[in-house]
Amino acid sequence: MNMQKMNTLTARQGRGIRQAGITLIEALLVLAIAAALAVAGYQVYKSGSEDVKAQANASGAVELVIGIQRLFSQSADYTGITTAAIATSGVVPKSFKNTATTITNGWGGAVTVAPGTGYAATPVTNFATTIAGVPAAACVALVTVLANSATELSVLPTGGTLTAATHKVLATGGALDAVKLGGLCGTAATASVIVML
Repeated sequence: MNMQKMNTLTARQGRGIRQAGITLIEALLVLAIAAALAVAGYQVYKSGSEDVKAQANASGAVELVIGIQRLFSQSADYTGITTAAIATSGVVPKSFKNTATTITNGWGGAVTVAPGTGYAATPVTNFATTIAGVPAAACVALVTVLANSATELSVLPTGGTLTAATHKVLATGGALDAVKLGGLCGTAATASVIVML
């Protein structure tokens, strides 16, 4: 009988020890759940940071356009407008980087400024700003913000050749073509957005 009590006591103690700790399977399960939550959190962070970057670049593009218009407000036209002239004029927004001859957006793409295409005659009454390297995920947001101040807008997927019929998403006096915009922004990893003012 004494031996039986001892076996019962040992069995109870063994169960008590196992219940107090965690098994290897339980530990691995906790680690798997933590890893899944970390991955989900990173995806949310990455998505949010892309949205912030798109907003900053859209704001920067609008600031650049307004700055150019202010810079030339006392001039009769946009004669002499070049990327180099704008890069050194002090109107480049802080969200863009510039040297003495170049302007770069937050995605690392070139920003160029030139007299409006198709308007070789003087006076130069408009100008075009091209924002290159726009990620597909930010393309629609950027164009819809710029549509409020642009005369014409075109989207050129990287590697394409610009044609008005294919790439123009906002024509003078017209409305933004959302279907064409969605198609053009989604066809390549990056695109150039051409803003005519």
